[in-house]
This record gives sequence, structure tokens and C-alpha cells, in this order.
Amino acid sequence: NKLVSMVNDPSISQFISWSVPTTNDSDEGGIEHVGKVIVLDPQGLQDNVLGKHFKHSQYSSFQRQMNYFGFKKKMHKDKGKLNPCSYVHEGLGKEPSSILTLRRRQKGDKESAPSEDAATGE
Repeated sequence: NKLVSMVNDPSISQFISWSVPTTNDSDEGGIEHVGKVIVLDPQGLQDNVLGKHFKHSQYSSFQRQMNYFGFKKKMHKDKGKLNPCSYVHEGLGKEPSSILTLRRRQKGDKESAPSEDAATGE
């Protein structure tokens, strides 16, 4: 899975990483003991990483894919399209591999629903 390989790759951890909060962290959208995807540098992710993992290199397309799988975007400080943020999903576990259990939402469904695609597999 593309997202799992990205969050597990230490060579790009300055752009995207995985974290498991030990407490509920409302400032950065963390849920205690539930992993989250942290985008530290959205512009850098767009310029240096996305094109190597996906058919696209646009951050907005990455965001759309995350939304399709039911992730909620939580801004860290400043709001804005290319500011640091976390993507949280209540269905995640402590390990990045828990991303593989997520399914793409059905059209019109506000919550995650089973389907054929695994998270961000396009």
C-alpha cells in the first residue's frame, strides 16, 4: 500500500510520518492510542514525494484520497491548504499497517463503508 510505505519511509519523514498519541490531543487531532498520519510539509510532500507513489503529484488529490477513506483533516496551527496537519481515522490501530483495513467510502456515505479498494490504493 502506497500510504503505508510513505509513513514507514524514514527518508521522507520530514514530509509525512505516523504517530500514535498517548493521550487525546485536541490541538493536533489525536485520539489516544489511535495512529494518525502527520503531514509536516505539504508543499514538500507535493514537490518531492507524491509523484513517486501516485499517478498525480498534487496535494489536493492526496487530500481527496484521504477524504474518500474517511480520514478527518486536523490542522496543527494555522488553517490553509498547504499548512501542516494530521489525518485521523477512528478505525486505525497503533501500527501503520492498520491503514490496510480501511475501505473507500461509498458515494453519499458520510462514514466509512466497505468496498473493493484499500486505503489510497487508487
